[in-house]
Amino acid sequence: MLRIAIATDLHYVASGTSAVPQVCLDGTNNDPMEALLRLLRQDERGADLLICPGDITDRACAVAFRYGWNMLLRLKALLNAEHLIAATGNHEVSSRVGDEHRTPGNAELAIDTLDHLLDVSNYPAIFDNDDKRWVYWGRGYETVYGSNWVVVTINSCHYHNSTMPNEYERGRIGDVTLKELMAHIGKISSNKSYEYKVIVLHHPPVAHEEIGVELGKTPMFNGDGLIQAIEEVNSDWLIIHGHKHHHRLKKCSGSDYAPVLLGAGSFGALITGGLSNRTKNQFYILELQTKEDEVGEHRLRGRIETLYWDGTEWSKCVRTKDGIPDGCGFQQGSNISMASLAHTVKTIILNSKQPFLRWEEVSEESETLNYLSPSEVPLLLNKLDLVGVEVNMGNGDFFPAELWVVNDG
Repeated sequence: MLRIAIATDLHYVASGTSAVPQVCLDGTNNDPMEALLRLLRQDERGADLLICPGDITDRACAVAFRYGWNMLLRLKALLNAEHLIAATGNHEVSSRVGDEHRTPGNAELAIDTLDHLLDVSNYPAIFDNDDKRWVYWGRGYETVYGSNWVVVTINSCHYHNSTMPNEYERGRIGDVTLKELMAHIGKISSNKSYEYKVIVLHHPPVAHEEIGVELGKTPMFNGDGLIQAIEEVNSDWLIIHGHKHHHRLKKCSGSDYAPVLLGAGSFGALITGGLSNRTKNQFYILELQTKEDEVGEHRLRGRIETLYWDGTEWSKCVRTKDGIPDGCGFQQGSNISMASLAHTVKTIILNSKQPFLRWEEVSEESETLNYLSPSEVPLLLNKLDLVGVEVNMGNGDFFPAELWVVNDG
């Protein structure tokens, strides 16, 4: 298996001679990163990779960026991760400079919008060739290879340093870059030694909206082209993005090889307004595996561990309004019949000869229950009701606390 820790949108801001995540500006002064590091020292959670899909800092603050990057390196060390891999976020780039910098002839006022990023030798990752870091900045993407995994990091902010308003409001993959990226994805997919294939970028490649909350509607340029390129290579890919500060875990479409999208919630942004009632700051560890299907193909599946920050401590996420529920997942190449799964759950309960079972006890008997996506669990609950299985949902929990059969006929 492959374990990937994910922390995105940390939004470090300068504070005196140091820096803190933006969420610390709410007056609590509790640093979620320091709290997470303390937690990891106690329970020794580990991961193979640490991925950050961008916005380490806020408003391109060079001091805060350097501090935040070093904190991610500390997190990587505590996780005993092999690699820290980032994608550049819009807040990493000085994309909204004043008009004085555009005045012809005033070269002394010119700024390098990427200077503070280029100066960090191990950002956005340590590649197998030092020159690849410059390929990332020049071409707009680059690849980190492992023994059985590959991560393609895409700079969807590649054009932000133009300082033009029509660029800093959206992500982009250029036409020429997309053409080369399509061939690159195909080549990787044909290499069967890579069981786990991941793309990380800052902006969501397809629309990410939430009813009742304004998340911004400017679509990413060529995001649909990226999705189509993946679908056409007949291989399972996972896409991890940030930017929206709102979580999601879903397939891009109904096609068999549509990539899975993990929209990671913010780790350190100060979440306000209507969004604050829909999500919290989050940290994830995603465990990936492959499972052989009926024709001998190894298909990707994953299960996610989610922690959310309540302003004081990190806790397991059990409600959708706090983040992606802990214990959710996905399974490629499997069209789950919820009616059939509901009957399976009922049979497990009846065979147990117990008055009720906890969700954990039922899921131990049915592997499928461990890889349900957030959208599939409510569908299953509906079918359980139809087959005579009652559930106790606890205090607003996403998964049932207890299940029992009220009608075995």
